[in-house]
Amino acid sequence: MSDDLRLHLSRVTGIPVVTLTGRADLRDTVAVMAVLDQQLRSQPDGTVVCDLTRMAVPHTEALLTVFPAALHRAGGWPGHSLRLATPGAELSRALARVRMHRFVPVHTTLTEAMSCARRDTGVSCRKIRLAPDPSSSRAARGLIDDVRGRLSRAMRGDAALVVSELTTNAARHVAASFELAVAVAPGQLLVAVTDPSRAEPILRPPRSTAIGGRGLPLVAALSRSWGVQLVHQGGKVVWAALDTGFGRASLGA
Repeated sequence: MSDDLRLHLSRVTGIPVVTLTGRADLRDTVAVMAVLDQQLRSQPDGTVVCDLTRMAVPHTEALLTVFPAALHRAGGWPGHSLRLATPGAELSRALARVRMHRFVPVHTTLTEAMSCARRDTGVSCRKIRLAPDPSSSRAARGLIDDVRGRLSRAMRGDAALVVSELTTNAARHVAASFELAVAVAPGQLLVAVTDPSRAEPILRPPRSTAIGGRGLPLVAALSRSWGVQLVHQGGKVVWAALDTGFGRASLGA
């Protein structure tokens, strides 16, 4: 690593915190990628926080993509979680220009990032790869059956419907295989579908005479929240968070 950028690795309540100080060049970002990838893969729940308090805007803003690139290389969200914290005003503007918040969460304080990361450590995640075929919904619902013991009876039907709608939408609109992830934490269930398309779903009120087009409104109605997170070098994650009926937690993206 060059003299321009310094990297310090520490642990706060068991969570790796990577502190970056200075201005990065291409050689530096290769080293940062290696450290982030190793830390994301080595954690049981793949949770890492980057403290950017003292980091300057890199020589080329495109080098900031090292953060979503490392997350993607390690296996992606929600199985792994990378959070950025406390960038200065100049760096914040640079992160906004590269739409960093669409790829990984950017927090205004380290305290906020650590609080969210601690909730991430309580997440257990299971994944399955599915073909773009209507029969995929049946296999997807089997993944919910695997975690039904951690859902209240009232929520099992809602969870199955959300999984079915998200996987059906992916099978219908993306001509490629996709990944379904089900992540469970105390109080909350996260359903996430990752596909290689950048076309984002749009929530529109269904017309009473329309056939179809009710999938996303149904997901929105049954979920506490839902959204889209972009994936480095193409693709997206469409996710929905449901209350399980047991305890309290937040899986926020």
